[in-house]
Amino acid sequence: TDTAQANVQVAIWSGTCYVTPLLGALVADSYLGRYKTILLFSSIYLVGLCLLVGTNVLFDETSVGYGQIGFLLYLALYTIALGTGGIK
Repeated sequence: TDTAQANVQVAIWSGTCYVTPLLGALVADSYLGRYKTILLFSSIYLVGLCLLVGTNVLFDETSVGYGQIGFLLYLALYTIALGTGGIK
């Protein structure tokens, strides 16, 4: 059902948000340092938010259906999840 599919997607996204801090820690400790890593991942987070806004505007202002913008929605959400990891 749609509810079960939604629950699976939320669980995967939430899990991604909890795993990506490992990537952020690796980048901060090995390559960029704390402040540059926060700046980088905050920028990624901002790109994800802009994609999410763009998805909403595209859905509201045009006759594009959900099936056609689903990829953009998931891209936005997982970009936000990646950005979240670097900030934590």
